[in-house]
Amino acid sequence: MKNANRQYEVKDLFEAAVLLSKGAELDGVKKIGSICYFIFENRDLCAEISEDYRFNKLQVTAWELKDALNKLKTLIYN
Repeated sequence: MKNANRQYEVKDLFEAAVLLSKGAELDGVKKIGSICYFIFENRDLCAEISEDYRFNKLQVTAWELKDALNKLKTLIYN
């Protein structure tokens, strides 16, 4: 993993899928017990996307979201 100070970490699967579908670079998955943390690069970009996600200001196509969810689930269960 790269510079931890520049990383953005989330445990919400849907938020991680939105980040991935909007072009944020996934650096890895950290599992602690039954909880997965998705680690992304570019903290500033991820914070901006996450804020738009939380305030319902973001558009993501259904296909992009489905594809991102499938990628994340594959990482979790493999």
